Amino acid sequence: MAWYRLFGSGNGATAAAPGPVEQSLALAAEATEVEHAAAIARRWRAYHGQHPKPLRVRPGQLDDNVIVNYARVVVDKGVSFLFGADLRFELDEVSDTEAEAWLDACWQANRKRTLLQKLALNGAIAGHAFLKIVPVQGQPYPRLVVLDPALVTVTVAPEAPTAAAYYLRDPEEVLAFLRDLPGLTAPEPAAVAG
Repeated sequence: MAWYRLFGSGNGATAAAPGPVEQSLALAAEATEVEHAAAIARRWRAYHGQHPKPLRVRPGQLDDNVIVNYARVVVDKGVSFLFGADLRFELDEVSDTEAEAWLDACWQANRKRTLLQKLALNGAIAGHAFLKIVPVQGQPYPRLVVLDPALVTVTVAPEAPTAAAYYLRDPEEVLAFLRDLPGLTAPEPAAVAG
């Protein structure tokens, strides 16, 4: 991936080759993104109970390791606390409005509880959660898609703490990075895309 395209050439020329500053920034950004994706992969492994064995197993001996996965219990409890009860959106406290009815129907079409729990789980594991709104031609409601946080890069404006740009990477690109890291097992592409 040509990460330097994220930073531009700085002189307004779009076809110029990257200079040493752009290349250095690109390498730093790439390293940061690889570290970020690897950290999220480690957290998912912990959530799924794939912990390192605490005891050494001698050849010919029984494996006395017992692994209890408290990480999943803690995360699931937090997600349940956050979205366990039905969430309601009220635009007017006195009466139901047409906009509230549209929101309720939109959430119902997108399986609100399941979607919100997936979103909360991603947020608990990765630290960020992203929801993409996809307009569907001929349908009254958009499709809401929970994005994998390992695939999203947020660029923040230096002068204000607001997001300036979002960049969605190709899952295969991230998997290629993860496969090259020692000690990590990259998930299959279907697991990342889902």
